[in-house]
Amino acid sequence: MWPGWRRVRLPEDWRRIDLLQHEHGGQGHDGVVTLPPTPVSERANWTAGTFVEVAWGMRYNHGGGYQYRLCPASEPLTEECFRRTPLRFDTSRQVLKWDNGSLQFPMGSRAIFVDGHVTRDGSQWARNPLPRIWDSKAGLHDPHVCPGPTSRAAGSPPGCMAFTPPCPWDSYMTTGLLPCTSPPEGGLHKCDGNGMSQCSSDWVVGVISDHVYVPDGLPEGEYVLGWR
Repeated sequence: MWPGWRRVRLPEDWRRIDLLQHEHGGQGHDGVVTLPPTPVSERANWTAGTFVEVAWGMRYNHGGGYQYRLCPASEPLTEECFRRTPLRFDTSRQVLKWDNGSLQFPMGSRAIFVDGHVTRDGSQWARNPLPRIWDSKAGLHDPHVCPGPTSRAAGSPPGCMAFTPPCPWDSYMTTGLLPCTSPPEGGLHKCDGNGMSQCSSDWVVGVISDHVYVPDGLPEGEYVLGWR
């Protein structure tokens, strides 16, 4: 550790927690109350003034954006606490990483971030890089751009997808969604019944990796990393 830098202890949890079936909670439960702390042996040591890798994965793609934030573990884990320490992204290092290690896809210029020009408090957010495919036309600004009884059939028009998928080999627009099978037979194509494509819709085969900056001058101590 270089002179003047502080080492910050943070939980590191790369496990995919399924709150629909998790022994410590269920859908709609407050994770602050129901989830146990990460074991000390599994917590990461981060250094203030450096970029560190973080990642998240989805089950149901509802679109939108996200950010990472810190709250001291000694304080109540409230929205107000997390808002005090939002983490800045390295906007050049967003990467799609497949769980089985077979592939990584750097987003490069396809990654989209917004900052103080858009957000109320000046903090930085990232766009979910994987486009949603609508199950129905509910909520579409112009439902006429997505005709037909379903938006998930082969050859569905562009209006059924939120934006162009980042990886050029995504085949939704030509052949529709990949077959949806259940594990352990599912392999790379396992999903929850609605299906997905190679890098769009309910993408459950990988994580979205980012690098975020641990602020200079952050007091040494234990923190909880929040994702929103």
